[in-house]
Amino acid sequence: MLIAITADQGSLEARVDPRLGRCPYYLFFDTEGETIEAVPNPHADLNGGAGIQAAQMLVDRGVRQVMTGQCGPNAYQVFAAAGIDVIAGCSGPVREILDKHRGGGIESVKGPTVPGHHGMPLELGSVNAVDSSGGLFSGGGGGGMGRGAGMGRGQGQGRGLGTGMGRGGGRGMGMRGAGKGRGMGGGVGQAMPPNFQAAGGGAWKSDPQVGLGGGRAAASESASTTGPVAWVDASRCRGCGVCMDACPSDAIRMSNGHAIVQPDLCTGCGACVDACPTGAIQLRG
Repeated sequence: MLIAITADQGSLEARVDPRLGRCPYYLFFDTEGETIEAVPNPHADLNGGAGIQAAQMLVDRGVRQVMTGQCGPNAYQVFAAAGIDVIAGCSGPVREILDKHRGGGIESVKGPTVPGHHGMPLELGSVNAVDSSGGLFSGGGGGGMGRGAGMGRGQGQGRGLGTGMGRGGGRGMGMRGAGKGRGMGGGVGQAMPPNFQAAGGGAWKSDPQVGLGGGRAAASESASTTGPVAWVDASRCRGCGVCMDACPSDAIRMSNGHAIVQPDLCTGCGACVDACPTGAIQLRG
């Protein structure tokens, strides 16, 4: 059986690195031949999606168990689909962890142990949490200067109840300020009513029967999308639809068996990049 261990250096003298996607090395231990191979992590410096890319690499190498400190929801989903056991909570010297494993003193986990983007630098992360049932949810609590804070497009993007609840300015408020969101993200600015809909060219219009006093002016001043936009490499896309489920702004649709991004709806939040199991989506612009 082949075991992968996240490590801070490429030898048995290494210590377990708690980061699955951003550890410096992976140690591949073959329990039958008692051999070990050290491989540098090629995904350690990615801006996003390191965990899911690393998980796919370990699957491709035929790993049957992964020993690490923490495992996020996206990577765990890849491992679970491939029938790979995840042994989280490991720490200390690699040699000691392997000895303990031989003695049957370590058990695999049944779900992710940390929220998404846990291993990312703080300024690139987003506000997520894992609920008590082991599922992932997004919360937009906390202030921030992002698009979801009553500024620009984020103000008019609420498709929930007009108060920021639902699909309004939730997750992503904070350091990154991407304004993505499923969750309970009350924006700092005044939210638009539920019957605001996207018009051509990225502007926003409202039902003339409903307004917030100056709401029509605010809608006309809404800026079109700026900054990075998601892009799909059709040659790598499998058409699985995971990115459609992850996109908080419904900017992705399927066509001819692969995903297509609608630039006028894309906020550049990066959720689809992190969710894509094949690495077919990038942020450009």
